[in-house]
Amino acid sequence: MSLSLGIKMNANHIISKVRYKILQLIAVNLISIKNFTNSHFLADHFGVHNEGIRINRDLIVRWAKPYDPYVKLNTNGFVNATKAGMSGIIKNSQGNPIAAFSGPLPSCSVLTSELMGLYQGLQVCLRMGLQNVNIEVDSTLVIHIISNNDVCFPQDFYTIKKIRMTLSLLNVTISHIYREGNACADWLANFGAYSDNFLKHPMFDLLRTL
Repeated sequence: MSLSLGIKMNANHIISKVRYKILQLIAVNLISIKNFTNSHFLADHFGVHNEGIRINRDLIVRWAKPYDPYVKLNTNGFVNATKAGMSGIIKNSQGNPIAAFSGPLPSCSVLTSELMGLYQGLQVCLRMGLQNVNIEVDSTLVIHIISNNDVCFPQDFYTIKKIRMTLSLLNVTISHIYREGNACADWLANFGAYSDNFLKHPMFDLLRTL
């Protein structure tokens, strides 16, 4: 016996709503990537940053030069129990760094730190007159938020809005890179968290340090 109530089920709509709710719960730390242990394909599908999930497969991870006239902007955020920071590094088509920055942040979520790093990096590009930018971040959640206008995180609403406004002024691409390939930005974000002020790093000192 079947009972029809005239309600149409849209599978894609339901999946989209589930993905949205999962990303919201992760953003406020009600669930974490640990909940996806042994389910990394599901985590990938929902756009969950799954670096903490053990995956038994070989990965080739490397940073690749952008093609001229593009530059590449790598950004990151860092948060631990007492410190937070953000950073970014810009390299030209020869793979040489042309700008780098880092700085501390007030206590915040990992998502907030990563969004702040991206926003500051885009502002540096604008000030330097760099119009063609390949953006790489190691957070799939950041990419999902920037690429989908239906995702809203109230605590980061204005930062997201400013990022989207800045993106509209540039010719950009945005893609995911594993943390191993984002090592420079990762190191700088950690450094920024323990700094007193926002810093623009001289290229000579940066090359010597990294």
